[in-house]
Amino acid sequence: MASQFDKSASSEAVEKAASNATRTGQNTYGEGCAALRKQLDATPLPDDMLARVNESDVAKLDGLAHPPILSAESIPLPSDLKALRKSAVCDLVFDIDETGMARTPQARCSDPAFEAHALATLAGIRFDPYIWNGRALPVSGVLMPMEFCTVA
Repeated sequence: MASQFDKSASSEAVEKAASNATRTGQNTYGEGCAALRKQLDATPLPDDMLARVNESDVAKLDGLAHPPILSAESIPLPSDLKALRKSAVCDLVFDIDETGMARTPQARCSDPAFEAHALATLAGIRFDPYIWNGRALPVSGVLMPMEFCTVA
């Protein structure tokens, strides 16, 4: 069965081209993620991601941005991203199902080359399901930051 994170060959080619294009950009090796976060936060979310966040039901979590994380697999940074010697910060928008798995994820990163890795990292995270009246319920429109910071 294909995973929701599987991509068609055409989208992989687009992603590879985007990754190759970023290799000629500014080298952010050793740059703090705080500066990248500030830059990304100054840029509005894409309309489709913003709509999901605006329609979210995260308010039922009593002030939490997302349910607690139960477990997270260690997903090593791919060698092609290591070779970039860049840091990146990302925003992820997704839903969490009744089992605590992230569904329908979207990512935007300060460096687009990191988007696929951010989605792969999210796929390895399991959240504590939201429980109401003894029943696990889904949570929609979760906005979660993620950082990939290099050190000099």
